[in-house]
Amino acid sequence: MKLIIHDLPKEEFHKLMPDPGKDTLVIGEDPGIHPCIGCFGCWLKTPGTCMIRSDAYGDMGYLISQSEKITIISKCCYGGFSCFVKNVLDRSLPYLHPDFVMKNGEMHHKQRYKKEF
Repeated sequence: MKLIIHDLPKEEFHKLMPDPGKDTLVIGEDPGIHPCIGCFGCWLKTPGTCMIRSDAYGDMGYLISQSEKITIISKCCYGGFSCFVKNVLDRSLPYLHPDFVMKNGEMHHKQRYKKEF
């Protein structure tokens, strides 16, 4: 599966990618996304799943783990992603495990899934 996360208006996205393909999941700007509240429930209470279940973004960590390619299209806001794209990426925190490991002399979060990018 391929994953496209974008903040473009629908018309502009369809001009850019008229047919993304059957195996492609497209996540476009949605005013209904709830921002990550930093509760870390995705690590402690419901490991691997966001505690916020009132929208469609509670399983972003799993969706990212199942993707072979991720494309992010975003406006540059203050040198980073747009608010929507940042919200989507923040809600994918369950992709990582809260424990740390050393890799090449650097400390990193342990990966929850075996998928390597």
